[in-house]
Amino acid sequence: MTIKSCFSDYGFTWSCLPNQENPDPNNPWHWKKADPDCPLNTMQIPKGSTPLHQIFEEYAADQQKWVNDFIPTLEKMLSNGYKDNDLVDAPDQYTGIHCQRQEVNDHSNYYNCIDTDELDQSEAFYLISRLHGRAIEGKPNGYGKVMSFDSNDQKQKWMETKIGNQFINVATGLPLFAGSGRAWTFASTELRIVDPLYGQAIWVPWANVDGGDIGSSIPDPSWKNPTQMFVKLTTKEFQAPLEGPRIKIQSALDGRVIEGKPNGDGIMNTSNENNQNQLWVRKEAKNGIQFINVGTKLPLMIQDVSVWTYTDQRTIEDADNLGMGIYRGWGEVDGQTIGIYKLWYGSIFWFDLIE
Repeated sequence: MTIKSCFSDYGFTWSCLPNQENPDPNNPWHWKKADPDCPLNTMQIPKGSTPLHQIFEEYAADQQKWVNDFIPTLEKMLSNGYKDNDLVDAPDQYTGIHCQRQEVNDHSNYYNCIDTDELDQSEAFYLISRLHGRAIEGKPNGYGKVMSFDSNDQKQKWMETKIGNQFINVATGLPLFAGSGRAWTFASTELRIVDPLYGQAIWVPWANVDGGDIGSSIPDPSWKNPTQMFVKLTTKEFQAPLEGPRIKIQSALDGRVIEGKPNGDGIMNTSNENNQNQLWVRKEAKNGIQFINVGTKLPLMIQDVSVWTYTDQRTIEDADNLGMGIYRGWGEVDGQTIGIYKLWYGSIFWFDLIE
């Protein structure tokens, strides 16, 4: 039988067998890798004990058995040459530490461990998309999808680790995966969820439907992309009763009021006394005030602006950029959207706060 050396990869050379009659020595398609033909290692120490190859096979079949035998053996080796009282136990670094095992088909470059003792469900929060108001929900494999917001769904609640910058799902106990990201920080200024290692930001699909998978990509700094903007709403904020008088934000143009949407945006609608989404509570904030919606518990937002100043001219202006104010357009119809624009004289910029 003809045997030749071939398939040299990474410094290793395989023996090959012919794949057909009269093979061309220089044609790799005429050859196939030969199976290793080394004999089994039958070494027995002491003589008459289990052969070495059988021990290897037992450990390969049962990794826990290998761990159970290896650890006391290693401790015995490390203690050789010391008296009984010379060595003491090292600090406990493992109790409460959980390391998510890598999935077979997941080729991520890294996995973080978490200290389960530091997780506090009382500090849990929701991640609500500024695009359509759906929340990120944890999947059984650690990745996320968008679903209609449900404050009682444990899969939509997340906890943040103090070490490792991970968002841990309350229901699954798994860290949030998106694209190549495993660790996250919430950039409150841009409303982005950013991977500090790769600089990628989580995005949601444009489609306004449940079940879409989230991903991550490098954000465009020149564009406030709504698919990469989120509201981080704590469970405490959602559950706590709002204190202060309820108000309506009424347009001077036609008497319609601003109604809060599930994503934090607002639209103009005919006043309805039974609609909680048309009621707001003023909340003091740095440099201004926020209007917290009674129905959604979200602040009134336009793009990434959520802190406002209400002026004597009845305008609602960006607290950090005075002169830019909320306007509602000239359409005197329900569903009219609101936006933010440079102020000029006109009733589309005038609003009354009605208790």
